[in-house]
Amino acid sequence: MFHSKRLISAFMLIPLSIFAISCSDKSFSAKPSDNVGPSQCNDGQNCDYDLYDYTKDAVAPKADILFVVDNSGSMSPEQREMGNKFPSFLSSLGDLDYRIAITTTDIADGDNPPSSINQWGALQDGRLIAFPNGAAYLDGSLGVATEQSHFLNTVRRQETINCENSGYNLDLCPSGDERGLLAANMTITSNYNNFIRPDGHLAIVFLSDEDERSDGNETFTAVEYPNNFVTVFQSIYPNKSLKAHSIIIRPGDSGCLYDQSINSPRGFFGDTYAELSNLTGGIIGDICASDYSGQLSDIGEDVAQPREILPCRPYQDEVTVTFEPQPSYNVEVTKNLEQKEILFSRSLPRGTKIRFQFRCLK
Repeated sequence: MFHSKRLISAFMLIPLSIFAISCSDKSFSAKPSDNVGPSQCNDGQNCDYDLYDYTKDAVAPKADILFVVDNSGSMSPEQREMGNKFPSFLSSLGDLDYRIAITTTDIADGDNPPSSINQWGALQDGRLIAFPNGAAYLDGSLGVATEQSHFLNTVRRQETINCENSGYNLDLCPSGDERGLLAANMTITSNYNNFIRPDGHLAIVFLSDEDERSDGNETFTAVEYPNNFVTVFQSIYPNKSLKAHSIIIRPGDSGCLYDQSINSPRGFFGDTYAELSNLTGGIIGDICASDYSGQLSDIGEDVAQPREILPCRPYQDEVTVTFEPQPSYNVEVTKNLEQKEILFSRSLPRGTKIRFQFRCLK
């Protein structure tokens, strides 16, 4: 088969509306401050609770960012546009403690074994593509200009260009059976080069003009279903949060579908990627946009949002958050307790201490 293509007074409980707080994206390993022991739940059953009461310093958020790029034929214009507008993404990260890596949608199988086209497997199965300096990921240590250049020269795939130049000769093309979710799962489970840290946030950015397995109608493995994908991630990284962002042919956008199909192997709606983005609260971008600056900036700002990852989902979703000293500006606080997250719209000044108090069922 070949295709290409958001409040809380310092002394109130979340989820009330709110005042200022921000914190790190760093997860914590604090033990419960006290064990209440057996107590009476509201439903009349005997339950045990653990009380959590800990203080964190406001520090830079932390995030690992994986770009999953469709490297099949016809994708070179989109790769080039993402690379050219990567400065918009990088500049939106602020003081984020980040790691950025790239992998492809190419999965090895009997019909698509390791070969010279996929660098004998180096570009398959969720492996991280080396940047020009040989590093598996960018982490801000090289300077903005160098990292922008490295990303551009890596996200633009020569194997994609070679395929297009050959007139889409299948013998000279990477796999057209795009499997971005499976590739991302392989990155998550294998954690090549220790790219994924045990705490903080993981953001995945998919770029493809087709769905999982091209049209979404071929047989999926279990982890290619978005619910299962999230379950596997949470089982491996209980102290991390996840958002999947996608730059795709949006479901129902017939104009974009036409544009992505008329002059090249046809594209398909990115239904599965959109489902995963919706499930995790991610952004669904438009692969047909004439300029990727805005959507990459939006994704970057979302990735850089300060957050606290809780060790468990608070009982009845009640969390008390206080801070010292109180900041001079307003910061909105929201929660995403499906992923045990407390989110902050702005960072607090360094030296601010944030206290979290809540209880969880044992």
